[in-house]
Amino acid sequence: MSGARAALRVLSGVTPRARRVLVPGSRIVVGRGADCDVVLPHDAELSSEHFALSWDGRRGVLVDEGSRRGTLVGGTPVEGARDLARGAWIRAGTSDFRFEVEVPHDEASLRTMERDPWNLLVPALQAGRLWGIVDASRGDRPVRLLRTSVDAGRSLYEGIQGDVLETVAPHLIRFDPSSALVARLVGEGADANGAIFFTSDEDDKTLRRHFRRFLVVEAEGVGPRTYFRFYDPAVFVQFWAIATLRQRAELSRDIDEWWVPEGPRTLTRIALDAEPVDE
Repeated sequence: MSGARAALRVLSGVTPRARRVLVPGSRIVVGRGADCDVVLPHDAELSSEHFALSWDGRRGVLVDEGSRRGTLVGGTPVEGARDLARGAWIRAGTSDFRFEVEVPHDEASLRTMERDPWNLLVPALQAGRLWGIVDASRGDRPVRLLRTSVDAGRSLYEGIQGDVLETVAPHLIRFDPSSALVARLVGEGADANGAIFFTSDEDDKTLRRHFRRFLVVEAEGVGPRTYFRFYDPAVFVQFWAIATLRQRAELSRDIDEWWVPEGPRTLTRIALDAEPVDE
């Protein structure tokens, strides 16, 4: 794991879901001060330089920088230096953080994937245009995959609900060009992870706002409002088959194409309709 990356992710507080990736040899400082690497200026309980985090590719170490109120790791105050386990929970001021370590590709599996569907996504991945929605409600596996990647991601649920339901929510992911997560999601398939992929030039805020509109919809014969699991690969395929051109266009605004897994190492490309949308 000497070349593995790590990440410090802000879980709650005044700046939720921010993240900082650490390559081997990195050292970052977290605090209120403008010179810090991770700055949370609105957390009045943070010191100017609250804690430092170092990563050498194998070992993460946290040091409290003489903060006024201290730093907790797993609920225990830090005295001196503290080694961090993968998934360690950190509290400083009123903000919570999680320390995450990326699990890199298995090289043999990656060579196999390069001859399979994985290579269909590589151009968009390398261009920074590949996104996904991962359904964490599929069980422990997708949650573990999300917590062992350094790709930018956030639950589509908002506020306190988003924090509480993180492990059962759909997560919008922007894949890093060097992501180790994409091949693992494609390789394991829809049944294991419930991920769908798409390409877009839009930003996280725009896409998240767009997809949140479809989490609860009105459906004929079902009642006034119902949850719409459009991000479930099986649901997506069924919806696409019966949807009108207008419905397809509404869901696919700012999206160039969809990629939907139908089994392990099997991807289907769903291009957008070229015909004009019916009024």
